[in-house]
Amino acid sequence: MSFTRFVTPSLIKVLFILAIIVISLVAVFMLIAGAASAGDGGIFLLILAPIYWLLGIIYARVLLELAVVFFRIEVNTRPKS
Repeated sequence: MSFTRFVTPSLIKVLFILAIIVISLVAVFMLIAGAASAGDGGIFLLILAPIYWLLGIIYARVLLELAVVFFRIEVNTRPKS
């Protein structure tokens, strides 16, 4: 077992797909709860769910891209041998 190659960059796509699934499930549950609730709380959840979904996907993407950037910085600043 060698630690000369990073595993994280190859897992980024899988992690992003998992993030999309989790964020989408939470947004769907928010929509269901909003539709089932009466009053202002239900309307609030119906409005908040798509906003949460969009911002959650953007946030996950930015965090994962930041991880890729850190690994590329490490690779580009590694001493040449």
